[in-house]
Amino acid sequence: MNELVLERTVTVVAYDFVGRVAVTEKRPELYALLMQAKAYLDDGRQLTARDVCDPDKGLLAGWPLVIGERLLALAHEFKLAEGEKGRPRNIVRLTGDGESALQQQEVLVPRSGQWRIWLAEQDDILQGERSVLVVEEPTPDRGGQFGGKVMPTPKELKLLEEKKLEVLYGTHRGTTAMRTLRIDKVDPTVEKMPTSARATLRWTLPRDARPELHLSGKVGAWTLDRLIEPPPCSFETVWREILKAHGRLDRWNDELGRLLCTLHEVEDRPLALETLATRLPSTQIRLPELGKFDVGELHDVPVYPLDDAEARRWAEGWLIQQVQDHVWPDQFARLREKAINRFPDRRFGLSEQGELAATLRAQATRNAKDTALPSVYWRLQTCLDLG
Repeated sequence: MNELVLERTVTVVAYDFVGRVAVTEKRPELYALLMQAKAYLDDGRQLTARDVCDPDKGLLAGWPLVIGERLLALAHEFKLAEGEKGRPRNIVRLTGDGESALQQQEVLVPRSGQWRIWLAEQDDILQGERSVLVVEEPTPDRGGQFGGKVMPTPKELKLLEEKKLEVLYGTHRGTTAMRTLRIDKVDPTVEKMPTSARATLRWTLPRDARPELHLSGKVGAWTLDRLIEPPPCSFETVWREILKAHGRLDRWNDELGRLLCTLHEVEDRPLALETLATRLPSTQIRLPELGKFDVGELHDVPVYPLDDAEARRWAEGWLIQQVQDHVWPDQFARLREKAINRFPDRRFGLSEQGELAATLRAQATRNAKDTALPSVYWRLQTCLDLG
């Protein structure tokens, strides 16, 4: 058992709101302006409209000064640069968004309109900025007309103002892509859409590798399929919660790294005797601050006999399974020793070949009269009779 998989269903709701949202776009003219501003600022100078339109070194060499002023104004409007008192349109420093635009070669461009936003509802992991799953760009059929349940702006939506988000962005052409955006302004009223959606949060925790948190599902016209930064929770912590849900926490042996149990408790007994592993049925757990998760059936859970008496039952059961053909006493002795050595920290003994054959015969005749003796009895007894 080297991996745990947890799942839960997330309810997704949609809101329509009128406001201003900045979305990353390729704007070569602004990128070039930021490049020139960066060079000037590194040289200890501020960038002015005259510098932008300088006939020899300017970005817009020979263009009218008003064009340079307009480009600088856009940089300020898009929150890429800052000026100073008395010279508000000059660039005296780049903002964080301006520095990011230089690195990513994309600019956050504000647009006003009626937007649709899909949020995870009341999920312990998908909170705050993580709750935003899809943002749809304004379309002509959503022009500020509310026809559903108009309500004051929800707190979770208001808290997103001025936050940068990495979300799935849907266009009216039906295309989607992960985009960076910033919700600049949400007007006082929004409309909650009458329909909702469901998504699946799947959390995979390998024992010796980095965990993954995957979100998938159909939200409106959009398909979710993205990885999210998983919460800081270890494999061991989740495993103990699963054992607790099964009422087996006190049976887990840290030193052995195995679940102590009786032979009666294991599933697929023949396979468990051979592999010393079993399966646990599906269950549900609750993790502190992370909420409820469904845990599917677990396979290859390592097991070990509960005590010395159980070790004898396990070893004898395994020994009987190994007798697939007639065995001579020396062959049986080797199998018997191997069966005992499977559980070196348990103290028990196993029957000799003749004793085991007699026990199997007694069990068969005790269970029902005129019952044919099991084939394993004859495999054990025949060589003794010939011997």
